[in-house]
Amino acid sequence: MISKRIIVPMAAVSIVAALAAGVYGVNQASAASDTTDPQASLIQKIADTFHLDKSKVQAVFDQNQSDRQAAARDPSAARPADTADRERSPP
Repeated sequence: MISKRIIVPMAAVSIVAALAAGVYGVNQASAASDTTDPQASLIQKIADTFHLDKSKVQAVFDQNQSDRQAAARDPSAARPADTADRERSPP
């Protein structure tokens, strides 16, 4: 017969493992459910904090994203015009 000194720790470990697996599963499910816009909560927080229209904050984020995508496609577009002029003229 298995003694109580072995059964009790094994039961405790099993319970902890089951709880950890449950918490992990819930976290994964909640992360997967919010895949539409990962910055939605940030946009809402900014709008609430500064009393702005959420659609205007969203427009700024969208414009920033398209600017960054354009810069990734064309690295010369990322440089401001005055930067190119400063590099050509002596100090």
